[in-house]
Amino acid sequence: MMKAWPLSLTKVRGSKIRSLRNKFKSLAKNPYRVALALAILGIGEATLLIFFGPPGTDIFAHYFYLYIFEHHGLTLWNNLWYKGTYAFVGYSVLPYVIASAIGLHLTELVGVAITLICITQIHKTFGSAKTKIATYILLILWPLVIESGDVPYVLGCAFVTAAILAYLQNRKVLFLIATVFALLSSPLAIGFLGIFTLSFLLTDPFGRCSIPIAKSNSGIDFLKSIFKKLLSYYLVVIVIEVIVVFVVSVGFPTQNFYPFFLSDFLTIVAFVLLVLYLSISPLRRWSQIGTTQRLVIVASLLYLLTAFVLMIVPTPIGANLNKISEISLPLAIVVITNTTATKRGPSSHQLGTSRKQRSLSGHKVASVVLIVLSLYWTFTEVSGPFTNLSQAYQQRSYNYWQPAVSYLRAHLDPGQRVEIVDTPTHAGAYYLPRASIPIVRGWFRQADFPDNRILYNAQLSYASYERWLRQVSANYIVLTKGPYDFSADNEAQLIDSRPSFITVVFRDKNITIYKIHRPASLITPNAQVIKLGISKLKTRNSTKGTHVLSLNYSPYLIPSAGCVSPLGAGRILWTGVKVGIDTLHFNFSWGTFLNTVENTLLGQKEITCKSS
Repeated sequence: MMKAWPLSLTKVRGSKIRSLRNKFKSLAKNPYRVALALAILGIGEATLLIFFGPPGTDIFAHYFYLYIFEHHGLTLWNNLWYKGTYAFVGYSVLPYVIASAIGLHLTELVGVAITLICITQIHKTFGSAKTKIATYILLILWPLVIESGDVPYVLGCAFVTAAILAYLQNRKVLFLIATVFALLSSPLAIGFLGIFTLSFLLTDPFGRCSIPIAKSNSGIDFLKSIFKKLLSYYLVVIVIEVIVVFVVSVGFPTQNFYPFFLSDFLTIVAFVLLVLYLSISPLRRWSQIGTTQRLVIVASLLYLLTAFVLMIVPTPIGANLNKISEISLPLAIVVITNTTATKRGPSSHQLGTSRKQRSLSGHKVASVVLIVLSLYWTFTEVSGPFTNLSQAYQQRSYNYWQPAVSYLRAHLDPGQRVEIVDTPTHAGAYYLPRASIPIVRGWFRQADFPDNRILYNAQLSYASYERWLRQVSANYIVLTKGPYDFSADNEAQLIDSRPSFITVVFRDKNITIYKIHRPASLITPNAQVIKLGISKLKTRNSTKGTHVLSLNYSPYLIPSAGCVSPLGAGRILWTGVKVGIDTLHFNFSWGTFLNTVENTLLGQKEITCKSS
């Protein structure tokens, strides 16, 4: 039989419960305190995901880049991925500088923490009752960005939110500093900041322009207003940084592009159309639409226009524009909340009763569809690492890859590469190159498509696969037990069928290694590679003349003798080769950079010869 609580203890217990209840009620009445509490919980959530969760999708790519930075400095070329590719330049630098001091995981955590703190400050200063629920959801969901493993983007978004806060507070110096840091972290984040800044300028919520659009009385006033907004300090800063990105991309030319699949584009179109329907249709005039709705409408149209351009024009950004999905649910909540508040607006009484009911019913359906689409979009972006958790945790360990590394280091010739049948963790793109084993692919899909597009074909034949292996100078194939990246499913099935041109030479409980019969060398003819380093290639030539290298061309690849020129299809023509030892090393100079910019813009063919 249980003893009853003494009366005195019961009173104390009841008073504590009442005290806690009152504290929660007081907290709930202060949206800033709620946001701050959720931000602290979000930092804890990010900590758990970083140190105990499955490895992020892109994290091993950044492990390798950090390894390059720590052991080779800010080298701009990487021979160990693909057939040679630029490193750091045009992509990201700052995260690796920070990570070399505090580690990659803490860099991620700092990025998430800065973002969450800036969101709470934005909410404190500029938030409203209509946006508080969306802010709370954003603070809860944003730490899941950790599972993308995209450290530069996470840090870039941190500086972007700092820039947004600086813009809202009209702090120009802080805005400039934040955008420069964002640019050094992630050019993609700068693109999103550009959409935000232009949207704010066009909707003009603070009336910072002397001729607001809403008060324009003529077409000339309207054009003056637009022109004045485009000359805003904030937009000029963004435009200058975009120009810098463009010049750098011209000065370091590649064939890289990220595909924009039709399914991704249609998802964006559906999301934007639902947002526009819910934001515009409750009211009939632009002047009657609230500030938040105007901002959402303009930003959505700019985002859709950007998606349309990137769908048509191949760029390294491509479907990365889909990363907006990480804030799609909070944005949907903002749209629905403002729609609910305005659907009884000034124009509603002008509608007939039946028409009004149909309109309200349509909005309910559209709101539900928008929420479902946002949940699906968010889930597909962050759920990857949570599938096949067992293999993900195993593949993150060096012990998983160590037997294959040991075998390949003992048997691989310097002038040949290794094809890793890609996995969702992409861990092989870190562990093998770290051991100075050059691999065919690596992990940047932008660089994957120009030379390795065949792996994305639904029909992969024995003949085409064998031909491709020889083109990329692959000598061995590393096949794990799976699962596989979507681009490697067909490849894994073909290898499992044991084609005649490969033979099993190594097998353990996790990995099988196949040797390719009669593999092609990286350099032909009458020459062999002695050493292939991060940014240097050393060869021994038996005869004078011309060699063909299975290597991507760069104007900064300087030969010790003769000249090199692009041959197309990821090959280099090396003429004037001498007998004996020759080298091809990456050497950046501003003179070469300016010449490259000029030649690229004029469409002239590059030829690089031994420097005098």
